[in-house]
Amino acid sequence: MRQGCISRSARRIAARRSAGIAIGVVAAMGLAACASSANSTSSGGGSTSSDVFSFGVNVPLSGADGIYGQEAQQVVGLAIANIEKSHMIKGTIQPYYYDSQDSPEVAVTGYNQLVSVRHALGVETLLSANVKAQAPIATENKVPVFNVGGSSPDLVGLSPYLFNLLPLGGEQLKVSMPWAAQQGLKKWAVLYSTDSLGLALNQSISQDASKYGISVAGSASVDPSASDFQSQIAQLKQYGANEIYIATSEGGAVPTFVTQARAAGYTGAFLSYNGTTTPALLKDKDANGLVYTSVDIDLTQKDPVMQAYATAYQAKYHTAPLDYQATDYNAVLVFARAIQELQSENMPVTGANIATAIHKVGTFDLVGGSTVILSDNTVAPPISLNQVVVDGSAGSIKVLQTLTPDQYNK
Repeated sequence: MRQGCISRSARRIAARRSAGIAIGVVAAMGLAACASSANSTSSGGGSTSSDVFSFGVNVPLSGADGIYGQEAQQVVGLAIANIEKSHMIKGTIQPYYYDSQDSPEVAVTGYNQLVSVRHALGVETLLSANVKAQAPIATENKVPVFNVGGSSPDLVGLSPYLFNLLPLGGEQLKVSMPWAAQQGLKKWAVLYSTDSLGLALNQSISQDASKYGISVAGSASVDPSASDFQSQIAQLKQYGANEIYIATSEGGAVPTFVTQARAAGYTGAFLSYNGTTTPALLKDKDANGLVYTSVDIDLTQKDPVMQAYATAYQAKYHTAPLDYQATDYNAVLVFARAIQELQSENMPVTGANIATAIHKVGTFDLVGGSTVILSDNTVAPPISLNQVVVDGSAGSIKVLQTLTPDQYNK
């Protein structure tokens, strides 16, 4: 279990974001430029070369959540380089990027292009609504989707080809709710976005709050693209809650909401889920004290997978990675381990066979430790409760506690 504070400089993160924008634009343009000359692939996404395995990264590279896609780009290449160094598979993995632009419709187009044009055998994606939109076509094409950033509790069971590689919102609430109750934060209000994630999280909170002695005084809904929260804040303040749970899909809007809430006189606590720690939030003094859940990532762990990840990231970007970037990296490791399993059995490397191999392997050595992919295509790793600490212009993360699956499922 980790204790203390992991320093993350907001200034350095902002610099990484600027670099990521340039990379993302070039990558997205490259995919579009080649689309007209490429051939479609057969069902199951069979590889067009025995030595090169295409991997799609279908993430927002622009818009309010573009920061998450840009940060995914930073670690996908590192994962591929480390896989090649370890000679894990015979051949190489070639990544192709598509800008899903915070849109389920665009995400579906991106998946189709990555599979039919670039012959992707697996596609990494994020944002709950985007993940949900791709699930049916993953089943149709028999090419796996790896969810690395959608936390909606209702993403379970949508497709045998959808693999949720992070704990979903319902699991995260099993950590944050009892902690809040222990702190005396038992009167909640909820801000939720009117999309898949916000609706499902709000429902889960309403259903489970009483188990922990928490009462939900009320909630306020907001459009996912909103940037002005004045009316919602006025509504939430009327409930007299001492905790506001932020269940919105636009992570980039969280600093705006927090700042507007403080300006309106709200003095209570804020709580949220993974992916909250954007660079802007870590520079916002009004976010000081905000608590959120995430996969437990201890960069000081001595296991080879963690050290390869942490060392490569530090060497390239001269700072520590954000906690949620580990899931972007892990998706590539799962993809590669499935290919390794198929190669060891002289089986064709297709999307359908990769999905089968994932279940056959079952347990994967990932950043964060040994991880089991369960029969319902979810994971149950240790979950940390983290607090944002903003002191001057620098932001950092303090780990308050970490619970194992046995602890938060008891």
